[in-house]
Amino acid sequence: MVDIDGQQVQVGGDVIVAIDGQPVGQIEELRAIVQESAPGQQVTLTILRDGNERTLEVTLGERPATIP
Repeated sequence: MVDIDGQQVQVGGDVIVAIDGQPVGQIEELRAIVQESAPGQQVTLTILRDGNERTLEVTLGERPATIP
């Protein structure tokens, strides 16, 4: 955990760098791409895991009505 602007944030894990070949540099870009996609749609994520680039096929689910 690290402190960012007074909030505790967990760090580590995969970093999404592209979705269906579209580069993702900021969370807003990822949200925009996902928002244009439909639940049940399969997409290819390009991620960095432990410094290595990998691709994953994932199926998008329904977005929750509220995010905790």
